[in-house]
Amino acid sequence: MNNSISTNNFNKSILGLLVAVVLVVLASFIYSISSPNKDINTDSQTASSTPSSSTSTAQNSTTTKLVDYKWIEQYIHPVEWPPKFSTLDQAFSCTESAVSDQTGLPISQGGQTTMRTIGTRTYCITQESEGAAGSTYTTYIYKFASSNGGGAKTTDVLEFTLRAVQCLNYDDPQKTACEDERKSIDIDVIVDSVVDVLE
Repeated sequence: MNNSISTNNFNKSILGLLVAVVLVVLASFIYSISSPNKDINTDSQTASSTPSSSTSTAQNSTTTKLVDYKWIEQYIHPVEWPPKFSTLDQAFSCTESAVSDQTGLPISQGGQTTMRTIGTRTYCITQESEGAAGSTYTTYIYKFASSNGGGAKTTDVLEFTLRAVQCLNYDDPQKTACEDERKSIDIDVIVDSVVDVLE
């Protein structure tokens, strides 16, 4: 009978150990997908907020330029980065639309398109946003006149997506820090500095 009790206790110990391991793995998984600092490409999101040299690789009819921009923002994260880079065989033009909801955010279908001069370049910028699970995902499309070889006959395009957590998800002081970061980040300046590296 002692042997039976001893085996029973051993089986309970093994079962308890397995349950503990499963809980640790599950907790690690949940933390990794819900962390506000979740990084898709950790090598390109540490250190400083400056772009550096680029390389290119062919991918179907689109060329992807690998730009090493370092994302250090805490509440805004790249989802599709580095940007997809392509060249259109058409002259640069821009048809603006002022489609937005009451909050000023672009509506998802068709987005909002504006023409802006940043630095020395004129861009046609389209933003399409959609909300999901406490975050807003915004796809940015920056079109501008080609300066390498194609001249005024071609248009270069950069496309990428960012995820911004909704600041209302937090209590202060994180809520205020989130709002301050949202006000201080200038996507236009980041893109213009990336284009500087690409050209």
